[in-house]
Amino acid sequence: MTAASDLKEKQDPSGSSRSIRRLLERRWLVVVLALMFTGLGAALTGVLFKVGIKVLGAWRLELLADLPAWAVLPCLGATGGLVSGLLVSRLAPSAGGSG
Repeated sequence: MTAASDLKEKQDPSGSSRSIRRLLERRWLVVVLALMFTGLGAALTGVLFKVGIKVLGAWRLELLADLPAWAVLPCLGATGGLVSGLLVSRLAPSAGGSG
């Protein structure tokens, strides 16, 4: 079987594979550039997330060197809970609740 016949067999009844094929035939450069920018954005997000984790970890260790652990750790936990609660309530209010 050829790739074209495989594609026709797996085609969605809504015609989505036909529209994707048409887009690739007409504007393949735009599609390739969009995919490249999506990959670069995902990679940059991952790198920034990893750097942020390292920076916050180093900051936490510096705080623990200067202040007692019984004061720092509960404050950091409460701050993390406050930030995550505000993010959930503002960005995804339907995600709140039990369960």
